[in-house]
Amino acid sequence: MIGFLELDGDLLRNTAVLLGPGGVMATYRKTHLPHLGADRFVTPGDNEPVLVETPLGVVGLSICYDLRFPEWARCLALGGADIIANPTNWPAPAERVAELFTRGAGRREPRLRDCGEPGRRGTRRSVHRAQPGHRSDR
Repeated sequence: MIGFLELDGDLLRNTAVLLGPGGVMATYRKTHLPHLGADRFVTPGDNEPVLVETPLGVVGLSICYDLRFPEWARCLALGGADIIANPTNWPAPAERVAELFTRGAGRREPRLRDCGEPGRRGTRRSVHRAQPGHRSDR
């Protein structure tokens, strides 16, 4: 999964694409905007939750601040997500959001794959959560 700013006609979007062996498998445009950083200039996505069948299971797509809304995780989980991929550049204290996010997904608990971008302020590792409270850094 790769996250980037996309020029969509005259609109700027915060976008993520899921890549597979054949190229782009799915595109998701961030729905929930915190009006911070680049998101102050971005147009929210108008797409439904994106779910993709892969050899690893069903992957649901999310971007950064979308995790602050448990309904988003719940929609992905109820749609069948086994894994929720979420590119972000969180500051370190925000890592707790990942734990709360998976708890908010309801009875069906997908794995969260948070792909933090290395940088001075951002998370320097990826976090994979299989169950609430269980974490393995990779």
